Amino acid sequence: MKRLSHVASAVLGSLKCSALDPPPQIPRGPASRALRVVLLWLRDLATARLR
Repeated sequence: MKRLSHVASAVLGSLKCSALDPPPQIPRGPASRALRVVLLWLRDLATARLR
């Protein structure tokens, strides 16, 4: 679980950095699909903790 939270914080950190830059062209493929799944999972996890 510790590794998962490390990955989550890395993803959130990269999102904070990328929010300041202009959005790049969104890639298509399995890598972007996996990233989308992780982001949706993080969003659900965050909303579950707020309840």
